[in-house]
Amino acid sequence: MQSHVWRQFALELPDEWELLQFSRSAESGRCVFADRYRFRLEMSWRVVKGAPDFARMVADYRGKLEEEKHTDLKELHRQGWHGIRGTQRGLTSSRYGSYFPDGRILLELVFLSSREADTGIENRILDSVHFQPDVDGLRQWCAFGMDIRAAADLPLYHVAADPAHHGLTFRSRDKRREQRFFRQGMVQEWLDTDLETWFPRTVPKEFRVTRTEITRRRGHDVVTLEGVRRLPSLKDLLFGRREAKGAAWICPEDGRLYSLFLFSTRRRSTIEPAVTLCCCGGLEVTL
Repeated sequence: MQSHVWRQFALELPDEWELLQFSRSAESGRCVFADRYRFRLEMSWRVVKGAPDFARMVADYRGKLEEEKHTDLKELHRQGWHGIRGTQRGLTSSRYGSYFPDGRILLELVFLSSREADTGIENRILDSVHFQPDVDGLRQWCAFGMDIRAAADLPLYHVAADPAHHGLTFRSRDKRREQRFFRQGMVQEWLDTDLETWFPRTVPKEFRVTRTEITRRRGHDVVTLEGVRRLPSLKDLLFGRREAKGAAWICPEDGRLYSLFLFSTRRRSTIEPAVTLCCCGGLEVTL
């Protein structure tokens, strides 16, 4: 089982399940997990005014399954979860709903294979689900092999989910603050120089790198850098000159390249919380 955290919901899933579909919206969205054979789990959320009528919700679940010609319908209740299970064409699917007062969120899980119900994995997953509160201004995200703690007040702006290239970008609505986290694979196929030379080249062109450093941390060679905007704009004069910080390293455990960038201004009325990116259990890099 491995940990996943998305939209402040943490859950433990089998190692072979991967996140294939996802939503950035905090108000209403869905994530879908699958293994190499089929879709396994849908997780949907939406902000509601209060706890729903679960008896009516389960009745709606039943009606939908009956429309889809499911048979052997059975109502399910487990530690705050309310649901129903049915069988169609030899496969069993289960639908559950639960209300989380932190954030006033209705969370729904749909299991799409009989294997989980037969082996008890379904119950293990249900028992693992919990709301992950922000801590010291940071919000945790665990996805695509990354364990991230980003500024809680920055919305999720962009998700990169390409083969051997994954990333999460968080950006303020005024575009003055941005945090980027990446995990890249097949490094030996495309990295044609040393990391200390390559990493400064990835800084956006409008920034000038002012400092680089490489340090050894728990068996990882970590390159860090700092930079400033080359030509201050009018907004820089009003809000402060744009600055960049970054770190990159190759994890010897999985061979992936991890990197993070922070972009902000010098004139900040509040102190930025220190964000982190973890690869294996041996390293956590903080900026």
